[in-house]
Amino acid sequence: MMNKPLAPQERKIIDFAATGLTDKETANRLGASVGTIRTYWERIREKLQTFNRTHSVADILTREHNSAIKNLRSEILRLQELLFGGGKDAFAKSKEAAAQGSQRTAGST
Repeated sequence: MMNKPLAPQERKIIDFAATGLTDKETANRLGASVGTIRTYWERIREKLQTFNRTHSVADILTREHNSAIKNLRSEILRLQELLFGGGKDAFAKSKEAAAQGSQRTAGST
């Protein structure tokens, strides 16, 4: 778990690494030295408690993926509540409505 949030510049370095840029290419893009980029990597690894740059990138992408899934699940539940009301059967009702919709579509062709 991340103890401290990444600084904007640290986040840029993660993003550049995720696209395949080397430390030298990242340094050129940011107008910094390779040594400065390596110092950023040390800080990133310390904050994320990761072992190397690949682990750091994978950790951030995994966190973002999990957060997006959590948000989507919450949105699905909110929409089911709006469409079908609450209760245990909201998911079953949504599946039934989807099935009926696909039957109508298949029957109209």
